[in-house]
Amino acid sequence: MAARARSGAGFEAKLARIAELGRGSPSPECARELRGFLASGPGLVVAGAARAAGELGLAELAPDLLRAYDRLFEDPVKVDPRCAGKVAIVEALMKLDAGGPAPFLRGLRHVQREPAFGGAVDTAPGLRGLSAHALFGRMPQQEALLEVVPLLVDPEPAARAEAAAAIGDGAGVEIEAVLRLKVLAGDAEPEVLSACFKALLKAGRERSIAFVAERLDPARGAEAELAALALGESRLESALPPLRDASGSRDPGLRRAALVGLALGRTAEGTTFLVERLAGDERGALEALTALAVHKYDERLRDRVQRAVEATGKPRLLEAFRRAFEGPGERLERRSREGPGARRRAPPKGGEACSPAGEARPPGREASSFFGRASSSPAEGRPTGGEAPAAASLVCPPASKAGPTTPGACSTPGELVQASGQATEFTDQAFLAAAASVRAGGQRGQPRRQSRGG
Repeated sequence: MAARARSGAGFEAKLARIAELGRGSPSPECARELRGFLASGPGLVVAGAARAAGELGLAELAPDLLRAYDRLFEDPVKVDPRCAGKVAIVEALMKLDAGGPAPFLRGLRHVQREPAFGGAVDTAPGLRGLSAHALFGRMPQQEALLEVVPLLVDPEPAARAEAAAAIGDGAGVEIEAVLRLKVLAGDAEPEVLSACFKALLKAGRERSIAFVAERLDPARGAEAELAALALGESRLESALPPLRDASGSRDPGLRRAALVGLALGRTAEGTTFLVERLAGDERGALEALTALAVHKYDERLRDRVQRAVEATGKPRLLEAFRRAFEGPGERLERRSREGPGARRRAPPKGGEACSPAGEARPPGREASSFFGRASSSPAEGRPTGGEAPAAASLVCPPASKAGPTTPGACSTPGELVQASGQATEFTDQAFLAAAASVRAGGQRGQPRRQSRGG
């Protein structure tokens, strides 16, 4: 026990010293110390040293990084669990613009299965995805594309998503053709389709608008909603007309996704469209307000929205605005006043889906909807189980499934969403996740559950 304690103390001391070096200035002494950590440390120590080398711009350590990279492939599960060191080295080599394609090709093909509860887990999808990005800067585009395309059918969704994003770093008809084929083939994971849409709009820009806009079909469920978010994030003027059209859809998920997309675009025309919608019917006003809340910390926009809301003279809309645009301190103060029982409402009978103004859909409708895929914790309405929070709707469990501490066990992530005459809770994370258009848990180098590829 004493030896283990001393070992742990030495490990923590190394990490502390590396952090101290990283906060300093580049110098020969700093490079010498980091070289020692790279030469013999385990994965986490190497990761810290590699990050420090990259941040300090110590290009002279590139050979040491490559040697450490090779060493971490020897008995990798023991020496470098979760690929922490290898991922940090690849990031450092990219920052330093060092290394040829060889180390990145090795990372692209590496699979590292580690013991986990219920079986082994691949902890290298992040390394594969990051290596794909690196290859597009170090090989001719056609050669890099040939190497990265197989990653689009990787068993891990994080790797598939990063492959799509990496391919989007290129340009040309061949890039768009590969990404379009992946979209047409489909994928079981929303984050992968989202990455494909974003990559298409980045690589093809105006030429890809029409293709992505064709996916704005309510029958496509989550795919249509993800396409709307990607169009908004592209900030292309030509994305506004299809988003405006989709904002009038009878499908609640697509309608709200299109409104969020208009907000994410941050164009004057899109913002004006949303603000003018506040003067319309209550459902449309609440949905527009929900979308505008993504910019709640923009004081000028907040003031503009507040004036528009006050001009309507609608008490429920005013209360919805107050809740949606309040800061963290205001939210905590309100929750302490209201108490935990005020945060939930009773669910509709039979597991119907919740939506603005009491709108209900048949059970299971949201199963294919990205905006309705979240699983909220009873206490805070935040996502659990690795799912990203849905941006505006959620399937409500039948009342019989509500736990004793879960009054109704049903909440939408939008404070503005009205149901049964009561505003429900909203979290900032909901719109941040909607903007990212991906499910939580896809961090680089992190294990993900097994999932069938596209």
